[in-house]
Amino acid sequence: MDTASPNELSRGSGIAMPRRWTLWFAVGTMMVLYVVLYRLNRPLVNAVAPRGIISFELAHTRDTSSAMLASWDEAARSSARANLIIDYCFLLAYGSALALGCLTTRARTASRWPLVAQMARILAAGSVGAAVLDAVENAALLLQLTDGASVALALLAWGCASAKFTLVLLAIPFALPALWPTRRPA
Repeated sequence: MDTASPNELSRGSGIAMPRRWTLWFAVGTMMVLYVVLYRLNRPLVNAVAPRGIISFELAHTRDTSSAMLASWDEAARSSARANLIIDYCFLLAYGSALALGCLTTRARTASRWPLVAQMARILAAGSVGAAVLDAVENAALLLQLTDGASVALALLAWGCASAKFTLVLLAIPFALPALWPTRRPA
């Protein structure tokens, strides 16, 4: 006999659904950290790095990374360093929010749309993978901030960032429906 409560199992699918408060906590934490990162990014935006830290993440050559680092004064480099360190917390928040959102969507759709549920399950794992890629990317960028631009580190950061952004963009449409309220049975 199944001892799970109705809140833990999706109606009829037998698949555990994450607790709503955990999803909302992850989303709230992600939003607060996003504001902090946005503010830390502002001093990094210039003609060489038009998107600030994102430009640095996607600079796939040593020359491009070197030009960005040269375009930032010491205050901007400190802001970049703080941005990358705080991003370790942000990646935990967005990775959790996306994974929990995808798992909620999986539980809600398993009985009616099994293909959607399967994709949501895969993208929940992809969301965790995106966070891991982000952590590696941050390490590569922090090393470049400390030791200077490097061919290998620029390429590593670019590869991780590209894969991360792809996984995040694929997961968002599967995670967002989890934020919509569901009808309670009468």
